[in-house]
Amino acid sequence: MIEFRILTAEDSSRWKPLRFRALSEEKAAFSFPAETFAKLSDAEVKERLAPDQDHFFVGAWTADGNLVGSAMVNRDPQPKLRYKASIYGTYVAPEWRGKSIARGMMVYLINQLHQLPDLRQVQLSVVATQIPAKTLYESLGFVVYGLEKEALYVEGRFLNEYHMQLFLP
Repeated sequence: MIEFRILTAEDSSRWKPLRFRALSEEKAAFSFPAETFAKLSDAEVKERLAPDQDHFFVGAWTADGNLVGSAMVNRDPQPKLRYKASIYGTYVAPEWRGKSIARGMMVYLINQLHQLPDLRQVQLSVVATQIPAKTLYESLGFVVYGLEKEALYVEGRFLNEYHMQLFLP
């Protein structure tokens, strides 16, 4: 059984190794370098995880207390853009994939977003080679609104990235 919940600063010791693993193993999926992340202090990691009304992380926890997935939400603070939020850094550990954890985590996250006042739209980006992720997002109602060619340069090759959005009722 998997539990989904918003992470807090107290979860930093579980989240930091998961995030480092994501950045190390899935270099094509994330723009943030693992080496830079590894240099963050524990205090900086705790600060990143501290939720507020415009920024939070969702985690997927196993029954025995292991964090196996996470995703981040950031709402734009600018008054003219405040109706939008973005999802970043979605990751499920490979040994836990194929068990609908990413779907459950995204459904939980979207339900949390429905509770934010005046939020009308959610955006995310997915590297074009990440077909299972793109398919999941589409199944949840996200639609592609653009393709950024050569969005990332990873290990000697350029990668395209789809920009997707979901309108909230």
